[in-house]
Amino acid sequence: MNTFDNKNIQPIEQLQQQTAVTLSGDMMKTDVSSTNDETGTKKFNTHADSSIKASLRNRFIIYMGSLFLLLSIIAGFVYYSLQQTNKDFNIVTDEKLLQLRKLVYLQDLISRSSTPVYHYLASPDPTIRAEFWELVAETEQTFFETLGSMKLTSNQYGLLKKTYHEWQQGITIGKRLLSNPVDQNRSPNPEINIAFYNHIDDAVGIMYQVHNINLKQIEDYRSEADQNFKLTRKVTLVGFFTVVLTFIAGIFAISRLVLKPAQTLLKGIHCFGRGELEHRVSIKTNDEFGALGEGFNRMAENLERNQEILAELAVRDSLTGLYNRRKFESMLSDEINRFRRNGSPISLLVIDLDHFKQVNDRHGHQAGDEALKTAADIITNHCRTGDIIGRYGGEELVALLPETNIENSIILAERVCYALAEFPITISSTQAIPVTASIGVATVPNHAMTARDLITAADLAMYEAKNAGRNQVKSA
Repeated sequence: MNTFDNKNIQPIEQLQQQTAVTLSGDMMKTDVSSTNDETGTKKFNTHADSSIKASLRNRFIIYMGSLFLLLSIIAGFVYYSLQQTNKDFNIVTDEKLLQLRKLVYLQDLISRSSTPVYHYLASPDPTIRAEFWELVAETEQTFFETLGSMKLTSNQYGLLKKTYHEWQQGITIGKRLLSNPVDQNRSPNPEINIAFYNHIDDAVGIMYQVHNINLKQIEDYRSEADQNFKLTRKVTLVGFFTVVLTFIAGIFAISRLVLKPAQTLLKGIHCFGRGELEHRVSIKTNDEFGALGEGFNRMAENLERNQEILAELAVRDSLTGLYNRRKFESMLSDEINRFRRNGSPISLLVIDLDHFKQVNDRHGHQAGDEALKTAADIITNHCRTGDIIGRYGGEELVALLPETNIENSIILAERVCYALAEFPITISSTQAIPVTASIGVATVPNHAMTARDLITAADLAMYEAKNAGRNQVKSA
């Protein structure tokens, strides 16, 4: 398990630009246009790269002679079939990925709509209400645009309506939380807070179901593409045996120049149809099939990379780049299960930034965000490669240390505490503010045997560090 480098995360907008590259644009660098000569015969002009020494058409004239017309028909059909295949994949890579990006954006808006409520409860600034209403308006508009403009199945439509209902219930509770006067000595009911976050989490969870339906549609398109692949292969083989029966002398030339690279491409596309995005084709020729092979491989690399980025963004906190709470708790459960198998100790650090509310009050939420990001970087740099770091909520960060006993975990926590205190947070070109942290440490099996108990023990230790004067480490 590797720690996460913030520099490797790309914004959603940049990701959308990358995944907008079409299959045909990646696979073909040749510009094929059709014109009519004086006799009315249709000619095809192929503008290939300057490095291509000889086109397939010239080689056919040399090797096949009288079979030029027949081979042109066969090559034209293969080209047409490949174009049809490109269209199938364009539907998957363009329309479906665009739909997936819209749904991811909607899911992100739903998740972000809880942030102003949290900030308001932590720091009752009236301006946060305006931010909340802006997010609500944008999310509601996106809901209506999604329901009105996207091609959705009845199941997807029903799930989106259910998502909207859950979100509306959460927003209703959020309005109640934000309606308290700023000068009131508020003590929010924890049950109301939990209900609010549960509705938002339920809405996000339903959105995952919509994603799964979208992925099922992509699989259906792939199945349809497989049928086209089989038809193309059959017709290509029929054309091949026709040429073999007519002129035996042309077998080697056709096999070497047309069928082998075509079958390689078909095999690659067939693997794509099964979802094997890591598959690459090997066509080492200086002709159009070589260009197709290079374009195919570039397309495969782009799709595989973008799929990995999308999967990574789904489990990362958008501000700090650390694992989000859902992913962190899942990885914590995995480590607990590993402990039960091999008995290796596990330590947990709960790191809470001191006086974080004052940072927001005095310098603004942008400074608070910068403090969180810088603290996340410092913690990441001082932890090991195998340690798991996440943002648990608000200004509370967590670090899971597999195979680490209580003594070593306290040493690491002290280093982190010292580094945070010695590194002021730069909020402008002329101003830097000091930020410290209180850290609680707990270990399995010393202080707990379950994930819930481990978090509770470390959290209580963190509060003990707070009560003892902050900027220090306490063990459970």
